[in-house]
Amino acid sequence: MPTFDEITRHHDTGPDEDPWVLGPPPPETVQVVPYDPGWPRRYEELSAAVREALGHAVLDIEHVGSTSVEGLAAKDVIDIDLTVGDPRSEAAYVPALERLGYVLVIREIYDRLFRAAGML
Repeated sequence: MPTFDEITRHHDTGPDEDPWVLGPPPPETVQVVPYDPGWPRRYEELSAAVREALGHAVLDIEHVGSTSVEGLAAKDVIDIDLTVGDPRSEAAYVPALERLGYVLVIREIYDRLFRAAGML
């Protein structure tokens, strides 16, 4: 498991390193919509599926981003922060997330970013 210092220290990438697994995404238009009281329920459904798929690999999972703030207008995307023991050990969690329909789009030294397949 990475240490606190390893996780919180800035890591420069080499000139030939690219964190975009599938290449940079095309520009997208972001639309902010009024607060939806269904967002917390959607997060609960998504996080329950992740917990079931990953089991003990989940150290923590939280609803983050603008949809997690009650009453706040936001883009209609549920952001989830998932903590696993060592994000570099992708075999422990990537296949299960892919089976749920998530796609790995960014790979950094101690972080990974997934998007729902329909959002690519």
